[in-house]
Amino acid sequence: MTYSTDQFVMGGENPYLNRAAMQRVMSRSLQMYQRRHGGRLPKRVIVHKSTDFRRDEIDGCFDAMNQVDELDLIQVQQDTPWFGIQINPARPKRQRAGKRITLV
Repeated sequence: MTYSTDQFVMGGENPYLNRAAMQRVMSRSLQMYQRRHGGRLPKRVIVHKSTDFRRDEIDGCFDAMNQVDELDLIQVQQDTPWFGIQINPARPKRQRAGKRITLV
C-alpha cells in the first residue's frame, strides 16, 4: 500500500506521522482487511516499524483500531550492541569458548 501525506514531522532523519495521518493510514488498512474478509474485524493487529513510535502515532493507531481486541505496536531494532554467547558444556571450563551470535 502506498500512502502519501504532508502531515508528518521529522525526527532527525526519520519522518513521523501526526495523529490524524496515522489514524487515516490505520483506518484505511482496516477497511482493506474488512473488504477482503466479509466485513469482519481482525482479532489482532500487529504494526511494526524500524523507528520508535511517537505519542501521536500510538494515539492514531488506537483511535483507528478501537474495535480490535489486540493491538501490538513493535519497533524492530535492526542494530544492537547486544550479543549472545554460546557455551559448550561438554568442554572443561578452562577450554570453553564464546561464540558471537547475531540476533536478527
